[in-house]
Amino acid sequence: MLENNDSLNSKISKFDCQKVITKKLGTENFTILNFQQLPFAEKNGYLGEHSSLNVTIEHKRMEESFTFFVKSWPEVPSQRNFLSEINGFFKEQRFFTKYYPELKKHSIDILDDAVPACYFTNEEVIILEDMKAKGYETLKSRDPMKIECVKAALVAISKLHASGLILEETKSFKLDNDFKDELKESFYAGTDSTDRAMGSSKHGIEALIDLTHQD
Repeated sequence: MLENNDSLNSKISKFDCQKVITKKLGTENFTILNFQQLPFAEKNGYLGEHSSLNVTIEHKRMEESFTFFVKSWPEVPSQRNFLSEINGFFKEQRFFTKYYPELKKHSIDILDDAVPACYFTNEEVIILEDMKAKGYETLKSRDPMKIECVKAALVAISKLHASGLILEETKSFKLDNDFKDELKESFYAGTDSTDRAMGSSKHGIEALIDLTHQD
């Protein structure tokens, strides 16, 4: 069976899938039979395109299938430009390829239940563990969040910040010694796109204040 990847204009190749499965299984003793990238039916992502990568292999004389989550650069030019200006994709890549591995190197496991496994990255995509298999789901952006979800998000954010403090204490160093580029402020950088975004946010907040403070 030949690979099938015509569903998207993707840069994911059979060789990339080989790397993904190798990292997933910890072995190169398998054969890729088929792979296909399928876009999500609804656009749920922000500043990115979300899709599934389905890979079928032959391993130990048996056929196995795996599904992964793919996040790639947005196709809308204005969104691509904004993401480029804030260096957002670079920061996300380096979290999975540099920061999180550094935590694991020093046996810091505080983020283990909050971070999906990353199997592959390149200049256009990040391929991650499919969290649907663990019962996670994407919330609808227009629906109000339940208090339990807000608490869970705050706990995850607090773990992220705590991990940096633990790493600094463990290595007796400052994060910006090794992660200077990753920690560089992006959103308040004074670029055209970020200035417009900040202006829009400010006007939106002012409008909400006007609406909620009427007599």
